Amino acid sequence: EEVEEQHPLRQLLRIVNDTMSYRQLREHDQAALDLTGNNYWLIFPDRSGLPAQIWPLLPQWVRVIPDRERMIGGYAVRPGEGAEVFRFPPISRAEGGPGVLHFKRANPLDPYYGQGCLEAAWGAVSIDEKATEYRHSFYKNSARPDGILTWDAATMPATTAVREVAEWWKEAFQGPANAHRVPILPGWKFTPISFTPKDSEIFQDRKLSREDILVALGVSLAVLGIETGDVGRRDEQIKHYYRSTVLPEVESGADTMTELLAPLFGEDIEVRPDVSRVHAFQEDRLMRAQVDEVYLRQGKVTINELRGRDGEGPVEWGNLPLLPFSIAPLGSSPLGGFGAPFGASWPPPARRLWPGFDRR
Repeated sequence: EEVEEQHPLRQLLRIVNDTMSYRQLREHDQAALDLTGNNYWLIFPDRSGLPAQIWPLLPQWVRVIPDRERMIGGYAVRPGEGAEVFRFPPISRAEGGPGVLHFKRANPLDPYYGQGCLEAAWGAVSIDEKATEYRHSFYKNSARPDGILTWDAATMPATTAVREVAEWWKEAFQGPANAHRVPILPGWKFTPISFTPKDSEIFQDRKLSREDILVALGVSLAVLGIETGDVGRRDEQIKHYYRSTVLPEVESGADTMTELLAPLFGEDIEVRPDVSRVHAFQEDRLMRAQVDEVYLRQGKVTINELRGRDGEGPVEWGNLPLLPFSIAPLGSSPLGGFGAPFGASWPPPARRLWPGFDRR
């Protein structure tokens, strides 16, 4: 059964604090989970002891305090370098005071901290970072291969003059603004170095690294609009992204809130995501409604069973099976309910229904 609009938990998740909305909070949460595998809420209660405000904590601020008996004794929070360290209990043991709610991804290497998506793809991230630096240097140096400036013995400048020439060359001909300028050299010769295959491989490496990173994050190129291709195929990829990446993430966060936060507001309270307005699921709901209609007509399910599946309360007439008027069990009458209404098996003789009718 859905709680009322004014329920304290619903209000908490609608207005999480004085400066953030729930959507902004969840955007912060997702970034923290993707990068580090950990996300922390610092929750403050009101005068009655119920949670009233949620403030996100940067993962690098928080350190888990192990405990021999309870596994997690609390959380040490240092909001910045050189700041004072604050200690908070888990929200389930806050006892009317502020507490921390810890969301974390699975980590086979550490029971206290989660593992982020990018940790699994850190090798690809490092390669992409170095390739980006190389590409930046490529464009910074006129977006063309380097070359050698030579001169003969008669025009050989002094050592100090060489430095001056180098500075002059850099100011006059290097950088994107000076690309393709024609140098006029008095007795000097510029010999360019050709573009090597290795330089081409750098850009291919970036593409491969990008795909590895996106796989770790559970995002396809079609979802980002990088590679569109067939429209139908792109729509299917977007649906798959919602089913395999977005929905499990949302359900995982809702389960954590159900187990650790919801019990503070009462018993049997469940946090369930509402995906009814997600466009990618509209077609799925239409197909499910069509299947439900078939099962209702076949008498395989009842209205109350379907309402319970969707989290809705039962109705008084919802336990009766719905059957088409033209279909009835053997020995029953569609005109008057079950049982033979004419004292005989169904179908009755025709003359009993229509006096004067003679089969002969």
